[in-house]
Amino acid sequence: MRLTEVLSFYRHIIKVPGLRFEGKHRIHPPITPAMKRKAFNEMMVERRNLEILDNPYLTKAESKGHSKALKKHEKNFQAIIAKKSSKMNPHCYYEVEIKNCLQATKGWMHGH
Repeated sequence: MRLTEVLSFYRHIIKVPGLRFEGKHRIHPPITPAMKRKAFNEMMVERRNLEILDNPYLTKAESKGHSKALKKHEKNFQAIIAKKSSKMNPHCYYEVEIKNCLQATKGWMHGH
């Protein structure tokens, strides 16, 4: 009887190296209804986000032609190309470089 009395109040404490609730050998806390509710709410938010992404506001046909009708894309594209080409150096060709080099030293033509 004494043994039963002692064992009923005995609580086994799991000894874990390091922090109890972190790391490889941790004790997992029991799942509470609040944790379940939080996980469910996060899943519902994720589902709503996926629904929004799956159903865009414009159809494919509308999204293809809306910028062409306004001609915004073409104006922006031409402006970007003009800006880039103004910064670029003129194109260099190997043939022109060789001609310039040979014309600078025309001694090979006259036999000097």
